Amino acid sequence: MGTSRFLVECFWPGVTRELVEAANERARGAALHSTSLRFLGSLLVPGDEVVLFEFTALSSEDVVRTSREAELPFDRVAESLRLEPRT
Repeated sequence: MGTSRFLVECFWPGVTRELVEAANERARGAALHSTSLRFLGSLLVPGDEVVLFEFTALSSEDVVRTSREAELPFDRVAESLRLEPRT
């Protein structure tokens, strides 16, 4: 079984770039404790107060556990696909 991509979706009232950067560091640190999970980064949508954290992992349970350890204020974890433009 291979790894999949997951988005950790956070509706985060009052979110700032600084808060997301701090959360990124916590997520990166929490991901270091796992050999089957990798933190890829985040996407901040400030106008909507939404942050999407991206991971690769063997299961959504691994992502939930790591997100809790990193104290990410998440609403849900969803498997995702990255689709690149065709050239």
